[in-house]
Parts: sequence; structure tokens; C-alpha cells
Amino acid sequence: MCLFSFKSCKNKPQEINRESDKINYTIKDSVEPCENFYEYVCSNIRDSFKTSLNNSSYLFASIFREHAQKIKKEIGISVDEQTKINFFKEKCIKIGKGPQRCQELGENFYLQEVYAKNINKFIEKYSERKEKVINIFNNLKITAVKKIKDSSYLKESNKNIAIKKLNELRLIIIEPRIEKVENDLLININDNELEKENKYDFFNSMAFARDEENTVYIGLSVINILAAPAASVLNENRVAFILAHEFGHIILIPLNRSLSNIRESLLQEFNNLPENSIILPNILNISYGQQTFFENLSDLLGMMNVYENSLENKVTEDESIKSSEKASVDKDFFIAYARNFCATKEVENKPLVREKNGQKIPIDLHARPIYRVNLGVKRMADFSKLFQCSAKHKLNFDPYAELKIW
Repeated sequence: MCLFSFKSCKNKPQEINRESDKINYTIKDSVEPCENFYEYVCSNIRDSFKTSLNNSSYLFASIFREHAQKIKKEIGISVDEQTKINFFKEKCIKIGKGPQRCQELGENFYLQEVYAKNINKFIEKYSERKEKVINIFNNLKITAVKKIKDSSYLKESNKNIAIKKLNELRLIIIEPRIEKVENDLLININDNELEKENKYDFFNSMAFARDEENTVYIGLSVINILAAPAASVLNENRVAFILAHEFGHIILIPLNRSLSNIRESLLQEFNNLPENSIILPNILNISYGQQTFFENLSDLLGMMNVYENSLENKVTEDESIKSSEKASVDKDFFIAYARNFCATKEVENKPLVREKNGQKIPIDLHARPIYRVNLGVKRMADFSKLFQCSAKHKLNFDPYAELKIW
């Protein structure tokens, strides 16, 4: 028996109404890309996305979550399953989790076998696209190791640490699996079990790295990018940017000391933004540049990794190109980078601090999306060349801030 569904509980083939089909992915011609590349890429996407959920996230994740909710309703929940979910939810709330979060975790926990069997309703051609993501991950690792080995900027000791971490780096996809659910977990739910909640967070998780595990985790929303209406190379680059950003977190510590030129310019750039005066003074006595530094540096490490990987692919595919110096990326490379950061208004304008006992506490390690895009692309000479930026433009290439990582 089903408690809810679109039409019925029977497994009738239905046309999947993908939320992404309603999104306007075109660039906004009225915006000058050399002045505000974020708005140039993201305005139409953001303004065409209408949601019924509390989707205060990056749009690629919000769009997938909206789609997943519709498929979950189509699949339905039996009375027996709902009883278990309600019990799970009650226990979960008692240990301090929010009701909505507990409901989602309970559904994912008890319905993951159902979701696994219906995975192609959530993401068409799932196995094929999952394999593509794994291939992108492995290619990025190969490129990063090669460039680090050949680098004249990095110290040998730092190179060796970074290369070892990359060679051993794992990718784990947070996906529903067909596995037995132990009933005692329902009764003994506790903080230790919920610390593993990401294992069941198939539909909300985006991507994160755990340095202590030397592992990158991604959720289904990242794989779903390959199903978005765009050129396949653009979508593959979007996935590559997400993976490479997480690579950045893994290799950031051994490489950080060798990147003093980028570190200084990053801190200066972000400390000169209006947001710096919003978070200062604060209880931690850190600036906006310091607060967001590691995420900003991971963005740049990721961008350069995907850039070098794209050049390697062009040299391999085009026999007329004899060396990577003659290859170049195209506009879609930068559009792919920006598109991942397109966000809802809530994310674009979310608070930077919270107040406690009359003091400010910075609450987000990520800079606003507009800065992650605009202050990233302006470090690439190819961006200014492709979009014909000049000295009068805000995002014109600045040689002082050039990305010299490898």
C-alpha cells in the first residue's frame, strides 16, 4: 500500500519530467562578461529556477533535489516503511537533529534498496554516467601528478608528499545500495550512527574531501550534471571542476608553502572586498581573506588542474597540435567553471557572521559565489583573450595575480 504517489503505486512506465528541462541555461547578453562573469553566466539560470523546496544551495544541487523529490513521490512509501521512518525520525529528533533532516535520513536509510533499483529514474543512464565520472577523476589524478612532478615552483619534499596523496586518493560516490538494513540500528540510533549520515545523503550531498581518509566524496547531484542540457564537454568540465576542487583540499597543505605569490594576492584581493568590513572585528580576529582562504585556493588549484587536463586532451585528440603550448581552451571552459557556482538568492546573500554575546563569529568558509567566479577567471590570461577584456574592465587579466601553480 502507498501513502503517496503521482498516480498509483504500480510500476507503470512514466515520462520523467526533469526539472532541468525548465531551466534557461543561456548566457545573459546584456551583461558584460569582463565586468561580471558570474551574472553573465548565472542570471538566467537563477531567475528561471522556481522551487517549492527550501533550496538554499548551489543551483545544480537544488535542481537535482527538486527532481529527486518528484521521483521519490512517484515511487511511494508503504505503510510499513513509513512506520519505520517515523520511529527513526522520532529518535533522530531526540538527539538534536532537525525534523526535515531526520525525515530525509529516515527515508534514505529505509528506502535505499528501492532507490537503488529505480536509480535510472533519478539519473538516466546512471551506470554509464557514473563510469564517466570515475574516468574524469582518474584522468585528473594523472594530470595533477604529471604537472607536480614537472613543476619548477614546488619544492621536491612538497612534491613527493602531494604525489603520494594523489596516487592513493580514493573516490566514493554516495549512492543508494542494495544492502540489508539492521533493525537494531533503528532502536539504537545515536550520535555515532548519525555521524555517518553522509552515507545515506544521496540527494543532498554535493562534494567534500576528508583529508584524514584521503578520500573525495560526491553525491548524485554531481553525476546528474552529465545529464544537463549542454554540450557533453562542458558538462564533463563542470564535473571535473568539482572533483579537482576537492583534490585541492587534499594536496593544499603540502603545496601551500610553495605558493606564496598566490597566497599574498588572494588575501589582498579578498580583504579589499566590502565583506571584510562586515565580518571585522570578530571573535576570531580574522579577515574575510583569511576566513575563505583555503576554499579560494582550492578553487584555483582545481581550475588549473582542469585547465591542464583540458590542454592534455586537446593535444591527444588533435594530432596537428605538437605541444600543449599551442593548445588553448574555449569559452565553454570558463562557462563550465562559473555554472557550478550559480546559486539561489539565499546563498548569494547569506549572512557572513552570527552574533554571540555581542561578538561576531564568522560562519562560512566559502566566499560569496560571485567572487569565487569573478576573482578566479581574471587570473587566467585565456579568459581575457577569449572574451576580449581590456584594461578598462574589472576582470581584465592581471599578470601579478597569474595562476602559476605547477
